[in-house]
Amino acid sequence: MDSHHNFPRTETHQQQKGLTVITKIINSCTARPTPASLVHAHHLFDQIPPLDILLFNTIARGVVRSDDPLRAILMFSQVFRYGILPDGYTFSSLFQACAKVKALQEGKQLHCLAMKIEVSENTYMCPTLINMYTVCNEVDTARTVFDKIDEPCVVAYSAIITRYARNSRPNETLALFREL
Repeated sequence: MDSHHNFPRTETHQQQKGLTVITKIINSCTARPTPASLVHAHHLFDQIPPLDILLFNTIARGVVRSDDPLRAILMFSQVFRYGILPDGYTFSSLFQACAKVKALQEGKQLHCLAMKIEVSENTYMCPTLINMYTVCNEVDTARTVFDKIDEPCVVAYSAIITRYARNSRPNETLALFREL
């Protein structure tokens, strides 16, 4: 009876071990993505259900670094198909994809979704969200996001200050720099 009781744990352990190996392979394929390595990573990703958000985040990061960053947004629908909730790291990668190709509407939709499902705005997500809005010439929206951060980190300050400077807004740039 005791060995039968342990069986589900062994199966779960084997699944987790296999998922860890696959995640490492995908991470290796996406660290410096080439078209061939992304095809291989995507093939692995398609072969198994994404049992956790870490696996999706791993491949999304690599896809964002590729020549086709919007592919990460298309893959994002699979997360919901398996009933997995995205986290701040997920949205960080997706906002980077939107910024890379100036996909403002997609970025706004993702921002709304993040707020709707109450994803905590972590250290990684806010600067990429700020960057996405500023790259898409929505500097005032980026400032609104920045102002909602309880205790902005240096990365968030850097993101908004850099964009203010690049958008010829010296007064705002200096004011924020002094807040640091």
